[in-house]
Amino acid sequence: MKKRFIICLDAPVTPNQPQALLDFLRAKGYGWWHWFPNTWLVVDNSGTLNHTVLRDIAKIAYPGAFLLVLELPEGMNGRWSGFGIASGPQDQFKWIQEQWDT
Repeated sequence: MKKRFIICLDAPVTPNQPQALLDFLRAKGYGWWHWFPNTWLVVDNSGTLNHTVLRDIAKIAYPGAFLLVLELPEGMNGRWSGFGIASGPQDQFKWIQEQWDT
């Protein structure tokens, strides 16, 4: 059962903070989208991750930041719209269309 999460952070980001969270996501095999400095979309295809664990990891990666982790239930794809690069190697939305929406 695939699980999807949104992480929103309120603090300025230092260069090491995204790397710490990225290292965790990579080590566990989770998918991610991180085109905006204070926002992460995370996909767990195994269905084992939960919002509390992800919150605790984000708190370690971003000490002192206020954050919010939202879990989207399976089958609730929702609707989204964005503005940015939508083609080529820097396509900001390809990952969402291929990993998030399915």
